[in-house]
Amino acid sequence: MTVTIRKWLECILSLKYISNTCIYAALISYYTRAYWIFLALIPLLISNAIVMFVLEWFNSGELTQAVLGSKDEETKFIFLNTVWHILPLLWVWYILQHDNLVDIFRPNFMGIFLAGAIFGIGYFYFASNGKYYGEIDYARYMVIYIITLLGCCIGLYG
Repeated sequence: MTVTIRKWLECILSLKYISNTCIYAALISYYTRAYWIFLALIPLLISNAIVMFVLEWFNSGELTQAVLGSKDEETKFIFLNTVWHILPLLWVWYILQHDNLVDIFRPNFMGIFLAGAIFGIGYFYFASNGKYYGEIDYARYMVIYIITLLGCCIGLYG
């Protein structure tokens, strides 16, 4: 099986993956000027990318098998998936450098962390039941997710 344009579009348009949901919600919230929602999604975008990079590093074969149904094009899939997770980070970095949203809104890092943690834990519960990412240790990735989310919230808003 090859990673065709159609298959790739199915993967990036699917809302069953937490990264896609956060990316689309961040785009919509920023361009509709719902800045509080956007500021709450920034740590989620960063944490999702970090967890995905760790997942790709340690379980790339399992991830490719779960998403594509085959391990044939693992390298190509991992490359495209990495690019898909880096582009929103570059976009957020650009916005944070040019808009001063953090200085204007002064978000509470603990509130954003708790909201992100509840969202992440709820998602990991459903993802582990649905095996969206294959037969991986979801508890380990949830711990990594919570630690990176706390670090992102403190680093951005602390």
